[in-house]
Formats: sequence, C-alpha cells, structure tokens
Amino acid sequence: MKETTKDSEEKINSSIEQKKQKGDNLSAKIKSLDNVPYLQQDWLIANIPYFLFLVVIAIFYIWNSNNGVKMVKDLRDTEQELIQSQYYYNASKDTLTQRSRQSSVADMVKEQN
Repeated sequence: MKETTKDSEEKINSSIEQKKQKGDNLSAKIKSLDNVPYLQQDWLIANIPYFLFLVVIAIFYIWNSNNGVKMVKDLRDTEQELIQSQYYYNASKDTLTQRSRQSSVADMVKEQN
C-alpha cells in the first residue's frame, strides 16, 4: 500500500515538473518572438505605407459594395416605376382607342346635341 502511495506521489510530482517545464517552454517561446522579423518595430515602421494602402483598398471595397447595393435598389425602384408607367400608358391608350371609334364619336355627338 505504501508503494502505491509512493508511486502516485511520484506521478503527481512528475506531472507538476512537466507542467513547470511546459511553462518554461511557453515563456521561452514568448521570448523567442522577439527574434521574429515581422514583429520588430523596424519592420513595422518600414511597412506602414503598405498597411495604409491595404486600409485604403478595404475602404474602397466597402464603399464599392455599398454603392452597388444602392444601385440595385435604385434599379428595382426604376423598374417598378416603369411598370406603373406602362400600365398607365396602356390604360390611356385603350381609353383613347375606345373614344376615337366612329360609333363612340357618333354616340358622344348625339349626347351633346
């Protein structure tokens, strides 16, 4: 029984040591990020024009997308107005055709006299 507890204590101690080593590895990895050229201040400052260019492109992309959506809405509205105008035109044309028939004109003349 004593051996079992000793084994379990050893396992616990070894797992604690492994966790400490992992923590050391993590801190070592974080410290090693100082050597990454993309995260150094000189590299970031040297590439500021490129980052600004990317920002300008992103703003243009968003503006263009919103402008496209607005144009589609305007097209739909214009199509609806065109359909309404066509209905009005057809109704007016039909009314004019009915009133300009000879029999309709004769009936209107009889009503006026």
